[in-house]
Amino acid sequence: MKSLGHQTDLIFARFFGVIEDHGTCTSIQSPGNRTHYFGNYMIYNRPPQPGDFPIWTGQFEQFVGSPEEVKHQLFCWDDPENLGEVQEFLDAGFILEDSIVMKADQLKAASTKRPVEIRPLQDTDEEWHALFKLQMTLRPEEHEEGAYAQFKKAHLRMYRDMQNQGLGHWYGAWLDGQLVSNLGLFVDDQLARYQQVGTHPDFRNLGLTRAMLKHAADHTMDTFGPRTLVIVADEHYFAKDIYRSMGFEPAEKQYALLKMPPQ
Repeated sequence: MKSLGHQTDLIFARFFGVIEDHGTCTSIQSPGNRTHYFGNYMIYNRPPQPGDFPIWTGQFEQFVGSPEEVKHQLFCWDDPENLGEVQEFLDAGFILEDSIVMKADQLKAASTKRPVEIRPLQDTDEEWHALFKLQMTLRPEEHEEGAYAQFKKAHLRMYRDMQNQGLGHWYGAWLDGQLVSNLGLFVDDQLARYQQVGTHPDFRNLGLTRAMLKHAADHTMDTFGPRTLVIVADEHYFAKDIYRSMGFEPAEKQYALLKMPPQ
C-alpha cells in the first residue's frame, strides 16, 4: 500500500480479519464482527471512474459479503491525493468521507487542568466494561443503540486481545475514579496508529485529549520503539486542530465511500 493511512489501517485487519489480494483490489473481512465498517471493506488500486459502480458493488458482494451478511458497503482507494469520479456512488446513497492522515515523530508536552491518572487499561472485565460504557456515551447519533452496542463489544474484545498479545495498548484517563477519556495506540514495526480518541462530554476542555496523546506516544515509543506516529481525522472536524497543536502534520488525504446499513 502506498497510503500511510491504509498501511496503518491494516495493522488491525491483519490481526482480526482476512485480507485477500485480487490484483486490482484488496478485500478485508472480519468474520467475527460483520458490522465493523473498516473491518469489512474494499481497497482499490485507483480512484473510482465512471462505470465502476456496478463493478465495485458486485465485487463487494463477491469478496466481502452479500447484503444479508454485511449490511453496509465501504470502498477506499490507495491513491491519497485523487478523489476520482464519485457521483455514481453519491446518487446511490453513498456518503463521501473526507479524512486527513497526519504524522509526527514526537509530540509536544501537555498538561491538564485537573489531576488525572493516565495509564493503559488493566486486563480486567471491570476496566474494559468501563471503557464500553464510555464509548457508548460517545455513540454517534446516526447509529442505533442496540446495533452499536453489539459492534462495540466485538470491537473492544479485539483491542483487548491485541493488547494482551503485545501489539499496543488502550489508554484511559481516570478522574476521581471515573474513566473519562480514552484512546488506543497500536504498533507495526516503525509505525504506530492511534484509534478512537474520545472524551466524555462532561469532562472536555480540561486538556485531557492532549495529555492522553502525549502519554500514549511516550509510553509506546519507550515500549515498542516506533519512529512514526499516525492519526487520522475528519477533514471537517476540529480534532485535527488539536492534533496539529501537538505536533502532528498533514501527510495525505484519505477518501472513502460508505453506504450505511438501512435503518
